[in-house]
Amino acid sequence: MSRDAEYHHALSDPTRQRILWALSMSDLCPCLLKRIARVSDSKLSYHLAVLERSGLVRVRRTRNWRIYSITPSAEEALEVH
Repeated sequence: MSRDAEYHHALSDPTRQRILWALSMSDLCPCLLKRIARVSDSKLSYHLAVLERSGLVRVRRTRNWRIYSITPSAEEALEVH
């Protein structure tokens, strides 16, 4: 799948849109994203991987935590929608 196709695929899902919306407010850990997205651990992992591959989300690791944030590309996409 091309980068463009991955980008559009990532934006097409309501769960991923909800995740991006939440991350536009604040950087978040998976435990909070799971509650916001109302999905299981495995589904959240899948959706975050899709968002990472498409370049809309990045993760930083600090000791035992993973913190997710949106990229400038995601900020632009949210402004358009």
